[in-house]
Parts: sequence; structure tokens; C-alpha cells
Amino acid sequence: MTENSGAKGNIFGRVMAPRIAAALGAQMAGKRTNEATLNGQSITIKCAKYGSTSVGATPNVLARVTAVYGAFQKKDGTFEILSLSAGQYKNFMYPSRSTGAVNGSTQMVSRSDFRSAGTIIHPGLSVSLELPPPPPLSQMELLLKEIQGQVGSHPIGRLHEIRQALKKLKKLPAKTTFASMFTKEGWAYHWGGRSELQFNLGFEDIEGKAELRHGVAFSFEPSDSYPDLVTLLAPKVRLFNEFMTIQPESWSDFRMWHFQAGHRSADYPVGPIPPELARPDVFVFLGRRQDLSDLNYENLLADLDRLLPLYQFVEGGGHLDRDPLSGDQGFSFRPGCPSKPGYATATPVERIINLDLRHNRLQEQLHAALVREHGAKNVGTEVRSGVGNHVDVMVQTSEGYWFYEIKTETTARACLRQALGQILEYAYWPGNQTACRLIIAGEPPLDAAGTTYLDKLRTDFQLPLDYLQLPTLE
Repeated sequence: MTENSGAKGNIFGRVMAPRIAAALGAQMAGKRTNEATLNGQSITIKCAKYGSTSVGATPNVLARVTAVYGAFQKKDGTFEILSLSAGQYKNFMYPSRSTGAVNGSTQMVSRSDFRSAGTIIHPGLSVSLELPPPPPLSQMELLLKEIQGQVGSHPIGRLHEIRQALKKLKKLPAKTTFASMFTKEGWAYHWGGRSELQFNLGFEDIEGKAELRHGVAFSFEPSDSYPDLVTLLAPKVRLFNEFMTIQPESWSDFRMWHFQAGHRSADYPVGPIPPELARPDVFVFLGRRQDLSDLNYENLLADLDRLLPLYQFVEGGGHLDRDPLSGDQGFSFRPGCPSKPGYATATPVERIINLDLRHNRLQEQLHAALVREHGAKNVGTEVRSGVGNHVDVMVQTSEGYWFYEIKTETTARACLRQALGQILEYAYWPGNQTACRLIIAGEPPLDAAGTTYLDKLRTDFQLPLDYLQLPTLE
């Protein structure tokens, strides 16, 4: 049995339903729906192209109409029109096996069930089969086409292969990441992403400047296919929040913001999503923006690559494993210190309060100091330790690797408390690169109690732990 699903089937149905309605004397309810009124009865017209033997309707549509008209195209191009009441339809329906955006919500009924229990409205209705020319590509579609052409070997280009592996789908959900994105005016998300942590791109006007956002998002806004996304996405929001605690400093150069009832918030540091934002009128975003007139596609794709582990964790049920489709995501020492937001545009208050900016500046200073001591080829920042973690600063020595974890707390005790679990995981979690020295770095001095604490950890547990006091920032 072949199901009439996917983008091509949707286009066919959108075009043919109004023509069938006109031939039957029905009045369409609108330009963006297949619902109509016929003889005072509310109906929906669902079309199946020749070769397809079933049609589908969503629960929300079934709740609004009294009958479903199945229009099954015959070999000669005419349509056999059969009807079932909404109640009859529910007796026969089964979940769609489509891998598209409404997977699991569209309910299908076969032509044979229409024939056995329904009413014949017309045995062979003739309507024009000529399809209108496709509309010109929108600005977003042109942009996605350009990005797809530059994706190269970026892991994000294999998103649908990753989705297929994560969700154990029989078929590849889509052929390409960007050319297959679901687009609306001004924004797009990956095909199938409506009920997921979605990769999202969109145009935004920031103080009169046109920018492109890129990153991941949760959209809690309901639709016919997903009337309660708050409940559906709640377990995934919890996993998202957990991931933020596993790698809290991996996103210091990203930002979050949200739209609530159409109003955009200010940007804020990346962190867990609070419960009050899990509401039907909210869209939450994590990512970055670029000036639309000067896009750097390489940076955009690299940012989406960095977000893949977050997507895999959320959609994989909390597993932080390597990408099973790639063998190059384990430990690989990489020297250097990529540029991050610093103090250039920060106010004096932001320099004190904004911990992300402070962390970035401390990281740059520590990197510079270690380069002077060990050489540029032996010092790197944000080095992947193996399984999804990034070490703030890593030094490659003849005896092994030194891991530095930077904290911005106001006391050495708080720095130790915040960093200890992270740095031990980075060094000793199965699959990670081990380290011969673990150094927690912070601005406050280590007092006598802190020194005794570290001595005990070194003596009793043989942990190669040290504390480094960093020069205090101005």
C-alpha cells in the first residue's frame, strides 16, 4: 500500500482540492485549507494521486468536519470521489508511516475502506490536471540553496542520516539538510523538526539591521498536526536543560532569546529553559546571528556542527555518544585560541557582571601565558576531550596532557566546587583522553583550607589536581 504523503503529495492535494470542490458545487473555507462546505455540511477533501491508495487527515481536522471526501485519481486522470463520515473515518484510521513533519499525527484510511463503508459521490469526476508553474524561490529558499551548495563535508550536512540512525527510521527522512528544510516567509527548520529540537534559520530585524539567525529552537506554538507541543516537548526540554549543566561553558559565544506572543526578548546567556517559557505562545532560540549583507557560510555551518551533539543528546534520549556515522569526533589535539566575544563593546558594568565575557577574557590571557611557556603548537582552547566535552585550555607536554578548567566565581572554594566534577569527567569518562595534570584556574587566591582540601584529594585519591590563581582582570 502506497500512502499519499510528503511535499509532492501535499502540493497535488492543495491544487486539486479546490478544483474538485468547484466541480461538486462546494465552497472552500480558505486558500490554505482543504476544508469546504457542501450542502450545509462541513467536509474536507483529501486527494490521492494515481498509484496512491490512501488519504490522511489530522485529528484536529476530524474534530471540525462532519465528513471526509476521499478523491482517488484513476488511471485516466479522473477522480473517484468517496465519502466517509468523520465517525466512520475514525473507525478505520491508522497512523501515518510518513517520515515528514506530521509523522505520527496524520491518520490514514485506505481506498478499500472508503469503498466498503462509504458513499460514492462520483465514479469519475473530471477536473483540470494542469499544475500551475512553481512560484519563484523566496529569499529564504535562495539562501538555503546557497548554504546547501557550500555544506561540503560538514557533519550538519548529514543531519538526516543522523536522524535516521537516532530514530531507527526505515527510510532516509530527506535527501539534503538545507534544500529539504520546511520554509515559511522569513524562516525555516529541518524537515521533521516540528516535534523536535529543530535546526532553525530566520531573518530578524535588530535595531533596523537585517540579520540572519542560525541555531536550534523549541517552538511550543500549536498547529493542527501538533495541538499540544508543550506536553510533547517537555521531556526534550528537560534533556536540553540537563545538557546545559553537562557543558555549561561550551556556549559562551552563543546567545539565547525568545519570542512570546510575537514579541522578541533581549538576548541572554545560554542556559536551561525555565518552566515559564514552556507555553503555547513561545518560541525559544539558541544560536547566533550574522549581518545579512555579509554572511560567512563557513562560520554558520561550523556553528550548526557544534550544536549537533546537543541535538543528538535531546533526540537520542539523553545519550552523549559519538556520532555513529563519523569516526573523527573523538579526541584530537588542536592548538590555537579561536576568537570569542570579549570586552570591546561591553560597558563597565557588563565587564563585571557578564560571566561569559569574563571567562572568555581569562581564557585568552591563560592561553597567551601558556603559549609563552610551552609554545603555540602545544596549547589549545576548547579542545574536544573525546565524548562531547570541550576542555577550556589544554597543554600538550612530553609527559601527557594538562587540562585547565577556568571558573569565574568570587572565591577559590566556589571555583573548586564548580570545576571539580567537570574536569574529572573530561579526564576520566570512558572514551575521553586522560590527563596527567588537572588544573582548576580562577582569580581568587587559594586559602589554607583550600590547600588542605587539595592535598587530601591528591594524597587519598591520587588525583593530579592543582589550583592556579589567575591575574585579576581590570
